[in-house]
Amino acid sequence: MRLSDGLLDHIVASLRAAAPADHAPPSGREQSESRRQRRVGVAARVTLIPLSQTMPPAPFDVALRDLSAGGVGFLHTSRVGLDEQFVALLPDGRESVAVLCQVTHYQ
Repeated sequence: MRLSDGLLDHIVASLRAAAPADHAPPSGREQSESRRQRRVGVAARVTLIPLSQTMPPAPFDVALRDLSAGGVGFLHTSRVGLDEQFVALLPDGRESVAVLCQVTHYQ
């Protein structure tokens, strides 16, 4: 996954605008950790479309925790294995942006 800074800002604004008022993003998530890219905390649901045989065969929603230009952090009830590929549908105003992703870390 690789988003431009402008597209990342649009997506974060769209996610925050769509979030219920009582569902604030995690505090302190936009911080200068020792990361290559700025990570922004968000609290939203997004749709993932699996591209492998080991993930559920149909699109499913996950709780998005954070977003950066190079990745997404989400919660899911089942483990998604390393190197699994999926498309994340991220909101950009009234439209969605389909972003190809690959799992590089899980816990």
